[in-house]
Amino acid sequence: PKTIQDTVTVRTLHDQSLRVWFSPLPVEIWIDFIAEHRGITSGQPEDEQLCLRVLSTLSQEYNRRPLSERRAFGSYCQSVLREKRCIPFDSSEPTAFSADFPSNLYLYSAELKAFDGIGNFHKVSQHLKQMGITDDFLVSLGVRKSVAIDFLFAHLDTLRWSSDPKPLIEYLRSASLTKQDMNKLRSTQYLPAENDESRMFGPSELYLPNKDL
Repeated sequence: PKTIQDTVTVRTLHDQSLRVWFSPLPVEIWIDFIAEHRGITSGQPEDEQLCLRVLSTLSQEYNRRPLSERRAFGSYCQSVLREKRCIPFDSSEPTAFSADFPSNLYLYSAELKAFDGIGNFHKVSQHLKQMGITDDFLVSLGVRKSVAIDFLFAHLDTLRWSSDPKPLIEYLRSASLTKQDMNKLRSTQYLPAENDESRMFGPSELYLPNKDL
C-alpha cells in the first residue's frame, strides 16, 4: 500500500542491508492470488485489460528465467490457469465470453484454413502479440499450435480425407504432435488401402507402394 511505502520510504525498502526484511515475495505467491481474481476468471470484455496485464507480467517473468527453469515455471502457470477464462481471443461473431481456457484457443500463427466450416476455432487476441506475449509462453499455458488429433479423426469424412489421405498427412507433418497424439496415430484405423474400400486401416496394417512387395 502507498501509505506504508511513503512511511517506510522507498530508500529504506531498497536498502541492501535490510534486504532480509524487505525481500520481494516469490512471484508464485502472486500468481496464486491473481488467478482467483474475478477479472481473470469471468471472461468478460470489461476485464480484458487486466488479463492482458497479468499475462504480460507472467510472459516477461517466463522470458527472464534461464532456459532450464522455463519449463517448470510454464507448467506451474498452466496448473494454476488451465481452468480459468484468462486468455482474450478474437472472434468475428458475438460470443458469450471474450476470453477462454488456454486449451480451447490457438496461436495467432496457427494454420486453420483447412478446417473452415468444420469447427469454430478461436485464436488468441492480437492484443497479446502487441504486448509482447510470446508464443512459447502461450504454448506453455496449453494454447494449441494445431487442431487436436481427436477432432481430425471425428471429422475425416467431412474433411474428405478418408479417400485421399494426402492432405491429412501433409497437415500432420506440419503439426506439433504430442506423444499421446503419436500413439493415437499409430493405433487408429484412419488410412485407406489401395484396392480395398471395405474399411480403414491402421498404419501398421499397410505397406509402402513397393513393387517388390
